[in-house]
Amino acid sequence: MKKLTTLALAFAFTAFIALAGEKPVEAKIVCGKCTAKIAGAGCSAAVTMKGKDGKEVSYLLSGKLVKGKGCEGIGHGTICKPGSSVAAHVTGKVVDGKFNATKIVAKKK
Repeated sequence: MKKLTTLALAFAFTAFIALAGEKPVEAKIVCGKCTAKIAGAGCSAAVTMKGKDGKEVSYLLSGKLVKGKGCEGIGHGTICKPGSSVAAHVTGKVVDGKFNATKIVAKKK
């Protein structure tokens, strides 16, 4: 029983460390080139959200949820027009100037 408790605590601690720094945010999924106008970004998925100071900030999306030019159920054709976006709940963190998303859930209209 003692080993089982130790194992459960070790697993919980590992999960906590793995998720440290990740936060769910309300954001818009946009095209990095057409809408976010990120320097050097080709047509690829980006996320635009409010920063700590209340101003909008944009990051290219990275991670296993990025599929080609789109991401997790959001095709690039729906975001690749100037001014178009998809509202979403995005969980992740900024790593090396890109937003590494671990979960993207598009809001239903």
